[in-house]
Amino acid sequence: MIKTSHPKKVIQAQLEICLKQLFGIDHKPRVVRQERGTSTTGALTYIDYSVPCFELARYLDRKPRDVTKELQTVLSSVFTEGAVDISVDAIEGYLNFQLGDSYIKRIFDAQYNTTLGDTPEDEKLSYRILSFQSLNDREDKDFYYSAEKQLVEAMKLIPGRRNIQIFHYYEASNNSIGIKRRLDRSKYSYSYINVVKVHEYLDKQMVHIPGVVSDVRTGAIYFIDPGADIALPLRSAKGRVYGYAYMAYLVDQRVERQDGEKVNTIALLPQRVHAFIQQVAGAGENICLFDPNVSKADIRETKSRRQHDKALDDIEKVLKSVPSQYIYEPDIRKMLLALHDFRYDLHVYSDQLMLPAIYSAINDTYLVLELLSRKNIVQIPTD
Repeated sequence: MIKTSHPKKVIQAQLEICLKQLFGIDHKPRVVRQERGTSTTGALTYIDYSVPCFELARYLDRKPRDVTKELQTVLSSVFTEGAVDISVDAIEGYLNFQLGDSYIKRIFDAQYNTTLGDTPEDEKLSYRILSFQSLNDREDKDFYYSAEKQLVEAMKLIPGRRNIQIFHYYEASNNSIGIKRRLDRSKYSYSYINVVKVHEYLDKQMVHIPGVVSDVRTGAIYFIDPGADIALPLRSAKGRVYGYAYMAYLVDQRVERQDGEKVNTIALLPQRVHAFIQQVAGAGENICLFDPNVSKADIRETKSRRQHDKALDDIEKVLKSVPSQYIYEPDIRKMLLALHDFRYDLHVYSDQLMLPAIYSAINDTYLVLELLSRKNIVQIPTD
């Protein structure tokens, strides 16, 4: 029996073994929390987690009902004989799971001190977060700061060794780009990018990139994206370097790796420049270009709920304070599992660079905390 503290990981690990044994395939199933809570059909009282098997059935060229029934038989035997109390049911292409009373009480009482994912504990994960604020964004000047801060604070909640470097670039009025680098929770260092280096980058690199057009007579440089009908100015005829060129230069510099580290770069940039950055900087699997405006509603909503930050820092303490009888109330049980899943979900979303999902998870967790607090079910730490 594979031992791990989080039920999603337990279910996923056992399913992977069963799929290998029964069908000879390597497949990592998607385990989702069931929002409905109660089971109106089938053998379970509650549906805590679920695994949709339709894609798997298509791959195996079999009926979803037959696949889930076969998996249910094997999994039921495994969980019955093992140390983890989980009940399994199969309904119309779904594998549904209910956590036993002893198991759900144990995971709420346990400290979150185990590795959540597949990354070895001795492998350092490094994240470099770049954000760029243009002079044109004055009407929402603190939005990128807020997006950056929420992302960093969320990633610090994930157990494990994570080195997070933050670089906030801002376009100054004197045609220069400042760097605000975060050293710790309260200290920052300030510096400027040498514009001469950016000019050299434009002259040596960008004229060879598809879509970059140079006017030999004036020295002006543009990026033309016919598909999006966009022309971005990079350098003017008078030698002014535009913010887009700085963005490309900054992202291009991110690729150096530190000893033994996997470096994931997250660049918070407007959507209109993504195609350009991908062309000139060779964005690959270790870089994510993200426009925070995609998650603007979540970011702004979360900002108004920052009074619950202490609860996110110590979510285990919040769960420990819940009287055990509430696990039998479907709506409350569903919300408690959502709190328990929070760090695990952040782990998955950060490793897969799923930025919208991170902001959504933060906002949803704040909302759950508020609802449980209003019902006097949890106590929110305030110190």
